[in-house]
Order: sequence, then structure tokens, then C-alpha cells
Amino acid sequence: MKINLKKLTIEIVTLIAFSLVVPFILYMDVMVLRTDIGEISLTELTQETLLLITAVIFIVGAYKRPAERGFLILTSGAFTCLLTRELDFLFDMVWHGFWLYPALLTSFLATWYALAKRETILPGLLYCVENQAHIYGIIGLIIVLVFSRIFGSGSLLWNHILGANSTHLLKTAVQEGLELYGYLFITYGAFRLLLIPTSYQNATEIAGPEETWARDWGFKPITVITKSSHGAGCANKYDNLI
Repeated sequence: MKINLKKLTIEIVTLIAFSLVVPFILYMDVMVLRTDIGEISLTELTQETLLLITAVIFIVGAYKRPAERGFLILTSGAFTCLLTRELDFLFDMVWHGFWLYPALLTSFLATWYALAKRETILPGLLYCVENQAHIYGIIGLIIVLVFSRIFGSGSLLWNHILGANSTHLLKTAVQEGLELYGYLFITYGAFRLLLIPTSYQNATEIAGPEETWARDWGFKPITVITKSSHGAGCANKYDNLI
């Protein structure tokens, strides 16, 4: 097996950078800016910026890859909803809980558009699954939605370890730091998935997305000769399960 040392080195350096960025930003919040890592803090601003970048990357990907557009629009809508939730303190200026309405509107529009392009949802999903970069996104989502909630829970861990009166800032730092770490993985995965060409992407552009994912999932292209209205033969391709 041939190993691309340059690519491997870039991957390792990137992951090390992620591990350094999170404590640095938390240090800036706590020691320099003297915030309590609340809604208006460097940590939260970085999280929101990463979510915005991720949503935009999937929008750009949907524009550049029409054969997978439906799934990419759905994914962009999902991350836009997460961004709306992170910005709830701004929407609360209208009234408490108002963030839910733009999130529901975003979900409706993304779903409506994806259903209008429903034939591109499955190819988009398979394209993402076939690309190794999706692992970064999955790891990031697990960190954000599961690990940060459990490991950053005061009632489950930190109240028992340090006592209830001295855990607020620690709990917040752990939870928000882990969320930031997860968002770094998600954004990097989206960047790798849609903005960096891969061998699978090149193969898709040459063979066509339907032929590529059908072949990879056990389907065999069959050429059928039909007659045109002028009597000339033309070839149509259908996918048949082997």
C-alpha cells in the first residue's frame, strides 16, 4: 500500500492545530478578555463562525455539484439551523425562543428544495459516504451533540468532583471547549469533502454520479440499444442489480 507522506503530515499537523486552538481560545476568554465564556465571547463567536463557514461550504458544494444538490442543500439547512440555535441570544431580543421560527423556516425551505430535487438526495448521500472526509464530520457531530453534553455536565460529573459552588466556569469551559473542538472537525470535514478534489470526485465527474455510486454499491450498468424516431440507434444506460 502506497502512503502519501505529504498528505499524512498535513493531516497530523491539522489535528495538532485543532488541539492547540481550543485551549488557546479558552485562555484568551478567561485570562485576557475576562469573560465567563457566555453568549458574547471569543469561544462562542468562533463556534458561530465555523457553523456559518460549514453552511456556506455546503451551499457552494450544491452549486458546483448539481447531481448531489438535494442532499447538500439539506445538510446546509441543518447546519444553518444549528447556527440559528447558537445565535438564540440575538433572536431573544425579539422575544424569548424566537430563534425557533427562523430555524423552522430554514428547515422548511431546505426540505422543500431537496424534495424538488429528490433524485439528487441519494447520490449526494452516497457521494459523502464514499469520501473519507465524512469521518471528520461524524466525529465532530458526536463531540458536539453527545460527548460535550455528557462530559461537560455539572450534575453528572463536576458538581461531585469539585463541589456545586465552584463548577460553573469549569463546566462552561469544558462544554464550550468541546463544542468548539467538534465544530473544527465538522468544518474541516466539509472543506475536505467539497472543496478539495478526490479520486472519487474525479471518477464521478468522468463516469457520472449515478454510474459511480451504482457500481460501488453492487449495480452493473447495462447498455440497451433503442431506435430513435429517425431510425438511428441510440444507447440508453440502465442500472440492474447483479
